Amino acid sequence: MLVLRQGTPFETPSDLVVALKEKLTGRVLEKGEEFHVEVLIGVREFWSWLAPIGITLHNAFVSREHIVAPHAFSYKLRQDLSPREKRLLAQEGGRGGPGNDHDVMCVYKTWMHSTEIKGPLLVLPVDRRDRVQTLCPETVVLREPPSNKDATELLNLAKTLEKPQYNLGRAAVALRELVAGHPGAVYQLPPTPWLSEGTAPVRFSADTGSQTFAHLPDTSWNLLATFHRQ
Repeated sequence: MLVLRQGTPFETPSDLVVALKEKLTGRVLEKGEEFHVEVLIGVREFWSWLAPIGITLHNAFVSREHIVAPHAFSYKLRQDLSPREKRLLAQEGGRGGPGNDHDVMCVYKTWMHSTEIKGPLLVLPVDRRDRVQTLCPETVVLREPPSNKDATELLNLAKTLEKPQYNLGRAAVALRELVAGHPGAVYQLPPTPWLSEGTAPVRFSADTGSQTFAHLPDTSWNLLATFHRQ
């Protein structure tokens, strides 16, 4: 939206990548952060990679029966729980057992600004975490091709864009390439060192809150974790 508002024209995904880099790289570097923009035609295949863990989080992701779903989830190691969160855990009878300092816990609340928190809930014990064989998924799933209906609409749009009054020939070519897909493509995802190199997470232990927007509901569904037998 920043690029569009400032009137930077683009026809193709590659044009947009260039525009984003030109507009945003400096701003990101000023913060001391890295900035990467890539056109992705695939994603890492997380489902089979996570399957050996055998845990399903549920119950809290859909609003129903006039009770809203929580909107703010914080996942942290057991050792990083704040004093307040440790007290809540103790009040629940030590739910999840004494555990390991590196167990993953979830603390959540109805809204980001809510002061009433729920949990901590044990969502990933260390023993189940260690069932995965690699630090990140090593297989890639390519983007699904458009349906026949979508393909027809995209091809018709490509014809329209080629008309003299639009003169967007490069955009038309990009749409036809999108419809054609990537048969036999071997796609290499951009490097993700924060996944593949096991970079240590930043520790957060501060407990802050806000009384803003007190008129919004403070009730939400509880998050549940089901541990499947292996």
